[in-house]
Amino acid sequence: MDYKEGVEKEILDFHENIENWFTQNTTHKEALLSSLLQNFHPDFKMKGSRGNELDYDGFASWLPTAFGRFSEMEIKVSDIKIQLSDKHALAEYVETQNADGEMNTRKASAVFLLESDHKIRWYHLLEEWI
Repeated sequence: MDYKEGVEKEILDFHENIENWFTQNTTHKEALLSSLLQNFHPDFKMKGSRGNELDYDGFASWLPTAFGRFSEMEIKVSDIKIQLSDKHALAEYVETQNADGEMNTRKASAVFLLESDHKIRWYHLLEEWI
């Protein structure tokens, strides 16, 4: 798998896992939490669609509070576009969430670090409502 395919897979896998986290769809909570965080760089930063800013520690602290937040949720990711340099990937995608009957859509831009061992790590994420 090349880096472009790996970045797309990481985006899709993360959103599948976060959907399971939000709906408590797991019998192995700690393993799912570990899976959610394992590909985030320690210097990760995020600016959410509401303007909230989080670093890795803030994100890792927030995740446990969001476990089981919704009884029903579906997340769809579409329109993934990826550009690569030697050590980075810039991905843009549209994320649509349907949570307990309320739908919202956001556009995301994410920077990934492409490490020499073929590990792909989230480095920066920016979301905005559309």
